[in-house]
Amino acid sequence: MNFIESQTIEFKRIWKDSYLKTICAFANSDGGKFYVGIEDDGSVTGVENIKSLLEVLPNKINNRLGLLADVSLKNINNETVIEISVNKTFAPVSYEGLHRIETLEYPYEAVREAVINALIHRDYSDTTVLQIRVYDHKIVFSNGATLSPEVPIEKFKLKHISKPFNPIIANIFYKAGFVESWGKGTNNIVDECLKMGLPEPEYDYELHAVQITFHKSKQENVPENVPENVPENVPEKRMSTIIEMISEENRVTINELSEKLKVDTKTIKRDLAKLKDQGIIERVGPDKGGHWVIINNGMKK
Repeated sequence: MNFIESQTIEFKRIWKDSYLKTICAFANSDGGKFYVGIEDDGSVTGVENIKSLLEVLPNKINNRLGLLADVSLKNINNETVIEISVNKTFAPVSYEGLHRIETLEYPYEAVREAVINALIHRDYSDTTVLQIRVYDHKIVFSNGATLSPEVPIEKFKLKHISKPFNPIIANIFYKAGFVESWGKGTNNIVDECLKMGLPEPEYDYELHAVQITFHKSKQENVPENVPENVPENVPEKRMSTIIEMISEENRVTINELSEKLKVDTKTIKRDLAKLKDQGIIERVGPDKGGHWVIINNGMKK
């Protein structure tokens, strides 16, 4: 039987821990099979310490790499070899030595700071809960909070004093080492995103809630199902973004649309009115507590 190595098949006569890098490479690509007991030229030699390897390899791959691999015996040309089947992982990882390091889509410190800020500044008399909404290209944190007049939402990206709504909780986090300095949390979030090459996060305050939006990249994702009857006197790109935001979050606010599109709220209200007149969208319920609906050929989606 003829065996040939490829991008998804690797042969080694004996096992060495340095081959864990090959297992890692398989997991980060399309998966593959790693054989122990076969020479590089495809000739089968078999494995001597089979029992030991069968016990050690599954745990070693899992403990060192965080991967689950199928380790089994195969009889090839009357010789027993070990086959390690590695599946593709959908969370790309890299390794320094043999220590697994996750490649995160958003900066860890920024997301951590967002959660800590939500707990420290939350208005616990508010019945709304902390919401974390994950989309394909962004993640949104929304938290009921009462802002201090000295630190309005407009100052979140500027130098400002610290005015935690819950000073006792804030002090506990500080003493536990989760807060390094006061009044820099929101700025640190921005800095961490920029260091990772991501856009600045967006801060918004509406309906007694603080919202933080992290974006993966600056590329705009335009939905494929944008209605064709978009009013001619409204810029196409802006209309596509409005419809996209409504399709992702039907409770999106005028302020959120205004912030995203970098236009004033009067322009957004005018655009929404034109969309409603054209039968593309409609509003269900009141301004506070209601939601948007996208209509397709007169039918609600």
